[in-house]
Amino acid sequence: VNSDDLLFPGALARIAEAFRAHSDAALIYGDAVWIDDEGRLLRAKREIDFDWNIFAYGYCYIPQPSAFFRRDAYLAAGGVDANLRCTMDYDLWHRLCRQGRVVHVSGFVSGLRDHAATKTRTLGEVFRQEHELLLRRYVKRSRTACATLYLWHRLRRIALRLVRGCYRPLSCEERRQCRLPA
Repeated sequence: VNSDDLLFPGALARIAEAFRAHSDAALIYGDAVWIDDEGRLLRAKREIDFDWNIFAYGYCYIPQPSAFFRRDAYLAAGGVDANLRCTMDYDLWHRLCRQGRVVHVSGFVSGLRDHAATKTRTLGEVFRQEHELLLRRYVKRSRTACATLYLWHRLRRIALRLVRGCYRPLSCEERRQCRLPA
């Protein structure tokens, strides 16, 4: 978990139960909410079950503070690539996918901090360059093919999220569970 992100009450117990239920899982992730620098809700980030093509071509939709992995899978995957500044989680998720199943657990696990000083906002060009590097490393297709597949799989993700109801606002009960201000 990054220093400015947070885990919600019961998150670790829920993830531990998911690992017990999915002994073949290398990586398990839950949903997240975007919060500002004061901890106020910006929006919900409900996600879909893992889909390799959407993940590889369309979007790294696994929220970093809501992602957990087995130690043996992490070691077998080679750990974090310290040469990457912005996409080290996306890179690690790619390598963990080869170590076992990736499982999504519905429900909010973490709060992702969004503010002006985040690397996502301040290092956009570095992120873009690293993302292209990872596409070449893991997808091994031409830039044109990747662009077409990117659009197709982004649309698929949006459609799946619409069907699942991922875009609905947080309910009062969900706010209470996340201990977010009403």
